[in-house]
Amino acid sequence: MTTRAERVAILDAFMAERKRIVRPDRQGTWLPGMNNDDERQLSWPLEVDGEQLPDASLMIIGYPRETVLCFRLQILCPAAVCRLDFTDETHGNPLPLLEDLPALVQGPHWHSWPINRLFFFQFDHPVRLRNAVPFDGAGRQFDAILRWFCQENNIDQPPPDHLIELPRLDTLL
Repeated sequence: MTTRAERVAILDAFMAERKRIVRPDRQGTWLPGMNNDDERQLSWPLEVDGEQLPDASLMIIGYPRETVLCFRLQILCPAAVCRLDFTDETHGNPLPLLEDLPALVQGPHWHSWPINRLFFFQFDHPVRLRNAVPFDGAGRQFDAILRWFCQENNIDQPPPDHLIELPRLDTLL
């Protein structure tokens, strides 16, 4: 059995490694989200050194009924390791003084691995990414934000003709 320190070291190494999205040229099928009926999710596997990792993926959570740009990008390994919430939510940081973070973040925010690694204890259980910083980069276009996210997480940029997109509006009203 691995210790917490060993598990964190494994994830530190994974996040530092150069990664590639497997088959960014495939559209995939949007599945119902886990939190509510209005969200959809889709994942692409990640590989390191040409080897597809069985539990590592890039997941997009989209909200096709929203009238404004709203989505989440996260890396799973197998639980969430980091996440960008491009939403209008307000997020409180439980340990703002410890990590030199703002007490509250409003709007789009970024749960990076470095500021959340202290909450990681197990590989196979969801990790609550408690700390976030405001996201104010990469513009307001999904593709630009996806490319920023890839750069921040050592993921090779998807090709210009990739099919990583948000779900289409699924209602007329």
